[in-house]
Amino acid sequence: MLKKNKWKIILSILVTILPAFVGLLLWDKLPDQIATHFDMNNQPNGWSGKAFTVFGIPAFLLLIQIICICCSMLDPKSKNISIKAFSFVIWIVPACSLIVMFSCYGYALGYDVNIGSIVGIFLGILFIVLGFYLPRNKINYTFGVRIPWTLNDPENWDYTNRIAGYCFIIGGILTVVVTLLKSPVLMIPIIIAMVLIPVIFSYVFFIKHKDNDEK
Repeated sequence: MLKKNKWKIILSILVTILPAFVGLLLWDKLPDQIATHFDMNNQPNGWSGKAFTVFGIPAFLLLIQIICICCSMLDPKSKNISIKAFSFVIWIVPACSLIVMFSCYGYALGYDVNIGSIVGIFLGILFIVLGFYLPRNKINYTFGVRIPWTLNDPENWDYTNRIAGYCFIIGGILTVVVTLLKSPVLMIPIIIAMVLIPVIFSYVFFIKHKDNDEK
């Protein structure tokens, strides 16, 4: 997997730390304290020093990116992860880095940046794409609904991840809608439903087939 995706991985790492270089170019224009956390009304409620924002946040995201790549490659069933799904995994953090950092820079420079809308729409698109790829992988320990009864049963795995795919696509669309309607608090029940529904269906499937096997 490493040889096939070598340049893709290198590029994803460079994109992750790109905001640090942009921050250097903007250094003299950026304030000493930069808003890095916002409430649901798009009001800043957390600030970080300029050095930490420009270098610390990209460095932290780079660490997460490296961990995600290593976990995917060290997965004993990595061959069951489709190439497109793996590409999706390694590009999540770089995309987050660009969106988060450029939004913070824009707000710090006085631009009218609606952080909540940007993040909400990004999450919605992320859920939709995730839902599209979930049913397209065999059993693995990196990408999919990984619970004991799915990891031990290929049929349950396929069934659960198909249900999860539908849930994430619908949940992603709803996330975009509630973001545009400026009702971000509704994201919480949407995300809870996206997670719980596949697990419940999966457990029912497990119990049903366990009972049939015992008969």
